[in-house]
Amino acid sequence: MKIPVFNLSPSFLNSPSSCTEDCRWYHESWQLLKRLNIVSTSNMHRNTFHDLLNHVVKDVERPRILISGSTDESMLDIVYSCPTLHGKNLSVDAVDKCHTPLERMSRYAKTKGIKLGVYCEDILDFDKGHSYDIIVTHAFMGYFDTVKRRLLVKRWRSLLLSGGHLITIQRIRDVTSPERVSFTPSQASNFVAHAISAAAKTDPSMASDDVRDVAKGFVENFYSYPITSIHDFKDLFISSGFSISKLSLEKFQAPELQLSGPSVPSQSLYACVAAKRV
Repeated sequence: MKIPVFNLSPSFLNSPSSCTEDCRWYHESWQLLKRLNIVSTSNMHRNTFHDLLNHVVKDVERPRILISGSTDESMLDIVYSCPTLHGKNLSVDAVDKCHTPLERMSRYAKTKGIKLGVYCEDILDFDKGHSYDIIVTHAFMGYFDTVKRRLLVKRWRSLLLSGGHLITIQRIRDVTSPERVSFTPSQASNFVAHAISAAAKTDPSMASDDVRDVAKGFVENFYSYPITSIHDFKDLFISSGFSISKLSLEKFQAPELQLSGPSVPSQSLYACVAAKRV
């Protein structure tokens, strides 16, 4: 079963069809759930990303940017729409181990006349001899356990020029969170019910059984490895060869959702960081 995503977004953003990993459930549910405003997206932090980009790019004449991991074209749109980058000779690459987000970014890039290099590869293995001024990513660290997360940060550092910056926004969960967070049965049933209700209000033509299947697939499969300490978050960068250029905490509150679970935006705390390679 596949929700007709093209009914919910611009026509050039079609349903995904080329997942190379076991992530079809994710990419075929994300556009609907994003449209219903019941999942955390990079667009929630658009202004913060722009502030961080403004902070690090002002002295870079020809910025070379890498987007590391993305669900779709949203992060590319955030970069492209940053006013400080307008008029600069911008070069953008994107790396992800699934073809689907890369295809979506490529389609978006064509509509905007953006020169975009795409690499379908695990970031931990990515090494094309390129060096970047800026790496941008959102909520990506939650897909890596403690050991691989440190490898991830070191890989990012290796891809940056000296003085280059990593920009990321990452959720900070409660210290009592388990090592791996997934939906509890009550969170899952609440999420599915809310998706059906929200879809009925958004587009009554959508079949509730289809929405239920998509939402169930999401809650049954989604998980993350939480970061539970801002101190540990900062130390992860500092011990890997970064200095912290800018760090803020951002509370996203959506109490009307009355939802909880991984990738649910209500009552969430996010660390927003620009870390400089030293």
